[in-house]
Amino acid sequence: MAEDWDEAGAPEGAPEPEQAAVPEPEPEQEAVPVRVVRTFAPQVRGAKPAALVEWLLAGPPQDYARGVVPTEALFANPAQQVFCPRAVLEAAVPWGVPWERYIMLTPDVGAIARALRQRGFWTREDVQRDPLGAAKAFTYSAQQDFISMLKAAERGEGR
Repeated sequence: MAEDWDEAGAPEGAPEPEQAAVPEPEPEQEAVPVRVVRTFAPQVRGAKPAALVEWLLAGPPQDYARGVVPTEALFANPAQQVFCPRAVLEAAVPWGVPWERYIMLTPDVGAIARALRQRGFWTREDVQRDPLGAAKAFTYSAQQDFISMLKAAERGEGR
């Protein structure tokens, strides 16, 4: 007995084959350009290699962040620019001293002006003649703040 075949090549009246469920594509994760500062070999059996990366944070003010991420999360484009998914960067182990916690600018405008005058900076021409000296005078007025920042670094706060 001959069966009639439909255009798809199945016998007429045969049940339709079930369609394989096509998974919904995951929303594309935002890829952030990173600079690989260094890589770390695993120190413990079963651990995966990691990389210290640096990236530009979004939105004003522009600032940089550093963190340790698994190297398997990094990928490069044909131009050899390295990228990392934003979600991975948000979960990165932070690296560096959070300077904002330790820098306290205590000098007032008067202290800065006195430091400039004590070092011979009275006019615009004086500053133009020796801008580095003027910057040093400006910095001198914040010397205690700078010392506090160095002490925080010596205590090993942050990585």
